[in-house]
Amino acid sequence: MFRALALLVVGYAAYRMGREFIASVPSDFDPVPAPSATPKRHRKPAAKPSAKAGAAATTH
Repeated sequence: MFRALALLVVGYAAYRMGREFIASVPSDFDPVPAPSATPKRHRKPAAKPSAKAGAAATTH
């Protein structure tokens, strides 16, 4: 019985803290910023080693 009561108290406290946290977030909060007008530079893919170099490096 004590465990159930303790669980109920802890659950209610977590519920109240969650509600307070959510209420503290402003209504105009935007979690994802708008994309910039200028496009970002694209990264070049890494150079893959040739098949001969890969086979030579794995010899026993």
